[in-house]
Amino acid sequence: IIMSVVTFSALLSALTCATAIPLGDFYPFGFAVSDTVIPANDDGSSPTVFLTEPFPFFDEEHSTLFVNNNGDISFTARVSQYTPEPFPLSGDLALIAPYWADVDTTGTGTVWYRESTDAELLARARTMIQSAFTSQDNFIPSHIFVATWDHVGYYDSRTDKTNTFQCVMATNGVSAFVIFLYADGEIQWTTGDASGGRNGIGGTQAHV
Repeated sequence: IIMSVVTFSALLSALTCATAIPLGDFYPFGFAVSDTVIPANDDGSSPTVFLTEPFPFFDEEHSTLFVNNNGDISFTARVSQYTPEPFPLSGDLALIAPYWADVDTTGTGTVWYRESTDAELLARARTMIQSAFTSQDNFIPSHIFVATWDHVGYYDSRTDKTNTFQCVMATNGVSAFVIFLYADGEIQWTTGDASGGRNGIGGTQAHV
């Protein structure tokens, strides 16, 4: 999924074109590329992440964000909520949700993140965005932020099924886009036990 965060109509239309890709086609992640890791937890978040380039999100520019264990990225506050709600959300919560569900990494899985200005990755993001939005021929990202949920389990410390997905946020300081990537064959559960799920399915399922 590739979506613009400038117009809500673009977001809605982008949600119809999700595809899975081989894990090897993800943006690089892990210690080898100097990612920061979130220690194993349930319902936790990263410390405040300070961005070198503000990220425009609808009517606001955000210089900080939080990577939340439960499959989302927030700007105004950490989010520990594990059962997702339908969008749009009430109040002033600003949230990007590649796979909002009850992730629990105390059993298995890792959440990674980093900001990057790597020229090769910027060019890749530009190509992907321009392929999805033909009107964005002049969009040249200056920064990307990459968060990866790597073979993460679900609550309560379940390890029988895992999910692997990635969120790539790209901006030139004026416009912004978000790319959601899902590993082929690696989205195996939708729901944690506390959200009405059984064996990772049913109940209140993951929201994107």
